[in-house]
Amino acid sequence: KIRVRQPLRGVRAVLPGGRKLSGDMLEIVKDELNVKDVGFLSSVDGIATLTARPNYRSLGGRFGKRTNDVANMIRALDQSALSAWQAGEDLMIQMDGEKVSLELGDLEVVQEAAGNLVVKGEGAYTVALDPELDAELRAEGIARELVNRIQRLRRDAGLEITDRIELVTAGPNSIQEAARAYEEFISRETLAVRVEIRDTVAEGDRDHVRSVDVDGLETWIGLTAKG
Repeated sequence: KIRVRQPLRGVRAVLPGGRKLSGDMLEIVKDELNVKDVGFLSSVDGIATLTARPNYRSLGGRFGKRTNDVANMIRALDQSALSAWQAGEDLMIQMDGEKVSLELGDLEVVQEAAGNLVVKGEGAYTVALDPELDAELRAEGIARELVNRIQRLRRDAGLEITDRIELVTAGPNSIQEAARAYEEFISRETLAVRVEIRDTVAEGDRDHVRSVDVDGLETWIGLTAKG
């Protein structure tokens, strides 16, 4: 399970008619999805495999004794035909030398994500998230979790939104490394004028000290309001 505050490398989207988003809208999407990159594709090729599943109830009412034949034709439909159909084009099969258009209820298109991608499709829209995390992304995720815990401590300590603080944090190596790598980000987000990163924090080191869980690891944070 991916935490909401964990940034991801990127998302790929298939939009109807090959649409794209403006630069300003792209930045909004990146921020809302917490991803580094947003890209657009003309089809689901490369992010998902499409297969067709016939709906016998619908087909039986339309094709009667030919239902099984039509069902086999549906199963044989290739990815390009199904992708085009999702984009709004007609889906045709050959029966007795004539082209017959399939209807929405005649089949279900099933998407199977490629590799480790997480894919969600609805109609002509498909979105694929890359959930793979490298060391940099993990560190940023930890830093964001730290900020969240510090902000809670600020609130519980009764600090004003504009109050600046002196901050100390301690934890295992991965916590310390992330805090050092993103010290400027943590300082800016929490209004910390000073940040100490240690192996341990004791009660009394700051006016307000708390043990919190960050990425499944016990982490200590402490703060004092700076007048």
